[in-house]
Amino acid sequence: MKKMHEKDHNALGKVQSQFHVNRLCKLMADHKGNVIVGNAAAHEDGNLTPTVILSPAEDCPLMAEETFGPILSVFTFKKFDETIQLINSKPKALAVYYFGSNSNSNENMTRLLKETSSGAFVVNDCVKQMFNQDLPFGGVGESGYGRLHGQEGFNGCSNLKSVLRKNVLKFYPFTINFAPYTEDKQSMIRLLAGKVDYM
Repeated sequence: MKKMHEKDHNALGKVQSQFHVNRLCKLMADHKGNVIVGNAAAHEDGNLTPTVILSPAEDCPLMAEETFGPILSVFTFKKFDETIQLINSKPKALAVYYFGSNSNSNENMTRLLKETSSGAFVVNDCVKQMFNQDLPFGGVGESGYGRLHGQEGFNGCSNLKSVLRKNVLKFYPFTINFAPYTEDKQSMIRLLAGKVDYM
């Protein structure tokens, strides 16, 4: 287990309340993983440091909550399919971060983008999407609804009214939705209804 020097600790931001320190330390208990960086006994002594945990149990509390703290869970995979399967087995994420080549020919990056669902997809960085006012920020499903920033944020805080205006055209086929429902009209309605996918 790697120890951090005291001078390194002083250069890091701190968890802002004792409540959250206690919450994060509690998540360090019973994860069944291997602490490779940080204080493995934080749940006992309350001394929370930046922590990396290798292969925690997928059903432990640490993996069931958003940590919002200096704890990073790491899993290793032999096949990229396993990465996608793990992401898709969990509730949808606020963001998926990919580190690697950002070339359009990068098959893994493209698959991760297309085969997973998240509020944002970021390549080779973390959190910066929050600060770009031109990128709508928000989640999907359990990670959140709606979008902030720019036009999307304005729309989200507005109650948009739908308005449909049409000219009155009193001849077929523009009268198809008015009685009398002749055989021609019924045939056309059946034809149009068959071409519309309502699901």
